[in-house]
Amino acid sequence: MPNVEGTSGFIDFAIDNYNKPEIGIELSLKYGWSHEEIVYDFLKLLDKKNPFNISISFNMIFRQGRLVKGGYLRNLEKRMNEAISEAENRLGNEEFGKSRELFFIVTEVDKDDNKHHWHYDKRKTRFTEGLPVITHTST
Repeated sequence: MPNVEGTSGFIDFAIDNYNKPEIGIELSLKYGWSHEEIVYDFLKLLDKKNPFNISISFNMIFRQGRLVKGGYLRNLEKRMNEAISEAENRLGNEEFGKSRELFFIVTEVDKDDNKHHWHYDKRKTRFTEGLPVITHTST
Protein backbone atom coordinates (compact mmCIF):
# COMPACT_ATOMS: atom_id res chain seq x y z
CA MET A 1 0.00 0.00 0.00
CA PRO A 2 1.22 3.53 -0.70
CA ASN A 3 2.79 5.28 2.26
CA VAL A 4 2.94 9.07 2.60
CA GLU A 5 6.62 8.85 3.54
CA GLY A 6 7.29 6.06 1.04
CA THR A 7 9.05 6.25 -2.29
CA SER A 8 8.12 4.99 -5.72
CA GLY A 9 8.91 1.38 -6.69
CA PHE A 10 11.70 0.27 -8.96
CA ILE A 11 10.75 0.33 -12.64
CA ASP A 12 11.94 -2.35 -15.09
CA PHE A 13 12.93 0.24 -17.73
CA ALA A 14 12.88 4.03 -17.76
CA ILE A 15 13.68 6.07 -20.86
CA ASP A 16 15.04 9.63 -20.98
CA ASN A 17 16.65 11.76 -18.27
CA TYR A 18 17.72 9.62 -15.29
CA ASN A 19 16.13 11.98 -12.75
CA LYS A 20 12.92 12.51 -14.73
CA PRO A 21 12.34 9.76 -17.30
CA GLU A 22 9.68 10.37 -19.95
CA ILE A 23 8.66 6.71 -20.28
CA GLY A 24 8.27 3.95 -17.69
CA ILE A 25 8.05 0.32 -18.81
CA GLU A 26 7.11 -2.81 -16.88
CA LEU A 27 7.38 -6.33 -18.36
CA SER A 28 5.99 -9.63 -17.12
CA LEU A 29 6.46 -13.05 -18.76
CA LYS A 30 4.68 -15.81 -16.80
CA TYR A 31 2.81 -19.08 -17.06
CA GLY A 32 -0.67 -17.97 -16.02
CA TRP A 33 -2.00 -14.72 -14.57
CA SER A 34 0.15 -13.30 -11.73
CA HIS A 35 -2.44 -10.96 -10.26
CA GLU A 36 -0.58 -9.30 -7.39
CA GLU A 37 2.59 -8.84 -9.46
CA ILE A 38 0.60 -7.17 -12.24
CA VAL A 39 -1.29 -4.96 -9.77
CA TYR A 40 2.06 -3.85 -8.36
CA ASP A 41 3.41 -3.08 -11.85
CA PHE A 42 0.28 -1.05 -12.64
CA LEU A 43 0.68 0.78 -9.32
CA LYS A 44 4.23 1.84 -10.19
CA LEU A 45 3.22 3.01 -13.67
CA LEU A 46 0.21 4.98 -12.42
CA ASP A 47 1.81 6.49 -9.32
CA LYS A 48 2.22 10.24 -9.78
CA LYS A 49 5.42 10.06 -7.71
CA ASN A 50 6.97 8.59 -10.83
CA PRO A 51 7.49 11.40 -13.36
CA PHE A 52 6.46 9.57 -16.54
CA ASN A 53 4.34 11.06 -19.28
CA ILE A 54 3.98 7.63 -20.87
CA SER A 55 3.54 4.32 -19.04
CA ILE A 56 3.88 0.98 -20.81
CA SER A 57 3.00 -2.40 -19.35
CA PHE A 58 3.45 -5.59 -21.35
CA ASN A 59 2.26 -8.80 -19.74
CA MET A 60 2.75 -12.05 -21.63
CA ILE A 61 0.89 -15.12 -20.40
CA PHE A 62 2.29 -18.44 -21.60
CA ARG A 63 -0.02 -21.47 -21.83
CA GLN A 64 1.25 -25.04 -21.84
CA GLY A 65 -1.95 -26.01 -23.64
CA ARG A 66 -4.39 -23.95 -25.68
CA LEU A 67 -5.62 -20.38 -25.23
CA VAL A 68 -8.32 -20.06 -22.59
CA LYS A 69 -11.96 -20.10 -23.71
CA GLY A 70 -15.46 -19.79 -22.28
CA GLY A 71 -15.62 -19.14 -18.55
CA TYR A 72 -11.84 -19.20 -18.21
CA LEU A 73 -11.58 -16.43 -20.82
CA ARG A 74 -14.24 -14.33 -19.08
CA ASN A 75 -12.44 -14.84 -15.76
CA LEU A 76 -9.09 -13.76 -17.25
CA GLU A 77 -10.66 -10.60 -18.69
CA LYS A 78 -12.32 -9.93 -15.33
CA ARG A 79 -8.95 -10.30 -13.55
CA MET A 80 -7.29 -7.82 -15.95
CA ASN A 81 -9.90 -5.19 -15.12
CA GLU A 82 -9.71 -5.99 -11.42
CA ALA A 83 -5.93 -5.47 -11.52
CA ILE A 84 -6.17 -1.93 -12.89
CA SER A 85 -9.05 -1.08 -10.53
CA GLU A 86 -7.10 -2.44 -7.57
CA ALA A 87 -4.04 -0.37 -8.50
CA GLU A 88 -6.17 2.78 -8.82
CA ASN A 89 -7.93 2.06 -5.51
CA ARG A 90 -4.63 1.57 -3.70
CA LEU A 91 -3.33 4.87 -5.06
CA GLY A 92 -6.51 6.80 -4.32
CA ASN A 93 -7.83 9.62 -6.49
CA GLU A 94 -5.08 12.09 -5.60
CA GLU A 95 -2.23 9.63 -6.21
CA PHE A 96 -3.31 8.40 -9.62
CA GLY A 97 -1.41 9.78 -12.64
CA LYS A 98 -4.49 10.35 -14.79
CA SER A 99 -2.82 12.68 -17.26
CA ARG A 100 -0.25 10.23 -18.62
CA GLU A 101 -0.58 8.10 -21.71
CA LEU A 102 -1.13 4.45 -20.85
CA PHE A 103 -0.19 1.54 -23.08
CA PHE A 104 -1.07 -1.55 -21.06
CA ILE A 105 -1.06 -4.73 -23.15
CA VAL A 106 -1.75 -8.35 -22.20
CA THR A 107 -0.86 -11.12 -24.65
CA GLU A 108 -1.71 -14.78 -24.14
CA VAL A 109 0.36 -17.31 -26.13
CA ASP A 110 -0.35 -21.04 -26.32
CA LYS A 111 1.86 -24.05 -27.10
CA ASP A 112 1.16 -23.71 -30.85
CA ASP A 113 2.06 -19.99 -30.88
CA ASN A 114 -1.58 -18.87 -31.16
CA LYS A 115 -2.03 -15.44 -29.58
CA HIS A 116 -4.79 -13.43 -27.98
CA HIS A 117 -4.24 -9.72 -27.20
CA TRP A 118 -5.93 -7.11 -25.00
CA HIS A 119 -5.13 -3.47 -24.32
CA TYR A 120 -6.29 -1.01 -21.72
CA ASP A 121 -8.67 1.52 -23.24
CA LYS A 122 -8.44 4.65 -21.10
CA ARG A 123 -11.68 6.10 -22.53
CA LYS A 124 -13.64 2.96 -21.64
CA THR A 125 -11.63 2.44 -18.42
CA ARG A 126 -11.28 -1.28 -19.11
CA PHE A 127 -9.29 -3.79 -21.10
CA THR A 128 -10.48 -4.36 -24.65
CA GLU A 129 -9.72 -7.26 -26.96
CA GLY A 130 -7.03 -6.60 -29.59
CA LEU A 131 -3.92 -4.47 -29.83
CA PRO A 132 -4.19 -0.69 -29.48
CA VAL A 133 -4.31 1.48 -32.58
CA ILE A 134 -1.66 4.15 -32.17
CA THR A 135 -1.85 7.22 -34.34
CA HIS A 136 0.92 9.73 -34.57
CA THR A 137 0.42 13.29 -35.68
CA SER A 138 3.34 15.37 -36.88
CA THR A 139 3.73 18.96 -35.75
